[in-house]
Formats: sequence, C-alpha cells, structure tokens
Amino acid sequence: MLVSMNKNRNPMLDFIKGIACICVVFIHVTFPDRFGLILKNICGYAVPLFFVIAGYYAGGGQEQVVKRRLYKILKILLFAYIVFFCIECIEQLRNNNIVTWLHSIVSIKAFIKFFVFCTIDFAIPLWYLIAQSETYIFWYIIVKFKLEKKMLKVMPLLFVLQVILRTTCETINCNWFWKINFVTGSLTWFLLGYYIYNIEIEKIKKIENRVLVFCGMIGMMIACIPILFSLKVNFSSIGYIPYATAIFLFAIKNGGYSISQKMEYLGEKLSLWVYIFHVPMSIVISHVCSKIFKVDIKSTLFSWCFPIITVVVVVIFSYLFEKTIQKVKGL
Repeated sequence: MLVSMNKNRNPMLDFIKGIACICVVFIHVTFPDRFGLILKNICGYAVPLFFVIAGYYAGGGQEQVVKRRLYKILKILLFAYIVFFCIECIEQLRNNNIVTWLHSIVSIKAFIKFFVFCTIDFAIPLWYLIAQSETYIFWYIIVKFKLEKKMLKVMPLLFVLQVILRTTCETINCNWFWKINFVTGSLTWFLLGYYIYNIEIEKIKKIENRVLVFCGMIGMMIACIPILFSLKVNFSSIGYIPYATAIFLFAIKNGGYSISQKMEYLGEKLSLWVYIFHVPMSIVISHVCSKIFKVDIKSTLFSWCFPIITVVVVVIFSYLFEKTIQKVKGL
C-alpha cells in the first residue's frame, strides 16, 4: 500500500468510488439466480455512498459553492436524459409507437413521478441524479437561511422514515419508485456526509480500521440476510446504514493511502460516465450480440457473462469518452 503525497485528493476514496461504480453496474445488470440477488444486495451500499460523498463535500460550502454544484448536477442530468431519450426514441420507432410514447412522457402522471418519486420510466437509473438535484436545491435554501444545524437534528428521524418506507415497500413488493424520493432516498445520506464533515478528522483517525471493517461486514450481512434465508420481512435497508457509513469513514481515515492507481482513476474520472452509460451500453451489447453475432442472449452462459462484458465495455467506453472531453476542452 503506497502513501499518496497529494493532499488535494483522497486516493482511498477514489479507489472505493471505483469499486462502487462497478457495483452500480451489477445492481442494474444482474447475474442470474440467487447469486444475482445476493450480489445485488451486497452492492446496494454504492448509491448511498455516493450521496454521503456529496454531503461531505458540501460541508462548509457557501451559497455560491452549493449553487455551482447544483448547476453542475443539472447539466449532467440533462446530458444523461438526452442519452436515454435518444435510445428510447430508437426503440419506440422500431416498434412504431413513437407518438403514443411521446404523449406519455409529457403527461401529468409523468411529471408527478419525476418531481415526487424521482422517476423516469424509460430511464430508471437517473433517479439518482434527480434526487441529488432536488437535494441540492433544498440544501441551497438551508444554507441561505443558515439552518444546517437544525437539519442535522432531523437526520435520525429521516433514517427511521427511510427504514420504515424501504422495509415496507420491499416486503410487500410494491413498485420500486414508492420508496424513492429525495427526502429519504437522498437527503438522509447527504446529511450524514455533512455530519461526518463536521467531525474532527483526529476523532475519525482514532477509530481502528478493524472496527470499521467489522461494522461494514455486519452491515453487509444484515443487508443480505433477508435474501439468504428468504425471510418474510425484507429489512436489508437497515444494514446499509452501518455498511455505507463504515466504508466511507474507512476512506476518510485512510485517505492518504493508494492501493491501485487504475482503480483510483476509475473512481475519480470515470465513475460518473460508468453510471450514465452502463444501462444504454448494456442495451447496445445485447442487440449486437443477438443481431450481429447471433448469440442466444437467453442462454445461461450469456446470462453469467453479460454483467462482466458490460463492465468491461462501459469502462473502456467511459475512458474513451473522458479522453475525448479532455481533448475538446484543450482545443
């Protein structure tokens, strides 16, 4: 393990972000059978972790800083929406259903699902960007009126509401968007990151690594127990609280250490593009394999290979996309 001399970044956090973005791929492009369900729960810490990171780096931010972050996330959301919109347009044109579909996405129902449930039916993964945008809008108001400390007092209640909502929804198998909103889905974790920012770094460094690893493992086990034993009550969301928190604290505590520069580069530079492109890329891969290479995409072998292929392809694509952006900026 190498010690980084660059004090302007956190190599350990970048490393963990790199792993987390791959976990996000495995959440949406799953392996088959029970293994896929278990791995999906193991990877479930990833999105909460990214919200915690956002809250941490919003710590101490002035109004202008929060506004700048808001504008950035809105631009990313617009770009991601265009990507998903174009792909869905092609699919609807192929099915001769473009007019009906266009009417459906500008309906009152669609607007309610977007603003209240952070949901776009043809771009489900974008809920993260919608929720984060709404969180930054809300946080800008909080910072403007200097209500940060009062919001921290509400954080425990929000976690209780989050657990109740997610446990209920996942137990009765209702549509997933009922448990997604910016208050319990994003703001709760964002506040946790902000709270950790305000803890003195020396206090965090006093926590032993083995304690954080133990807490993370316990959280992961709690998240997986309902799947492993097919319990009637799915309380996986409880496990993500110690799971994601321990991983983040581990990264902050050991921020000066470098494990893998390639994985750190993936986390620092490519994680956002992997997040945006992994679902569209999985659709393209599926079409190419079935139409051009005549692969039986319903076969067991392909089902096991598909997530791995998607990770490899989307990482390569994201790398090329990032390099292209850097060249364009350099012109």
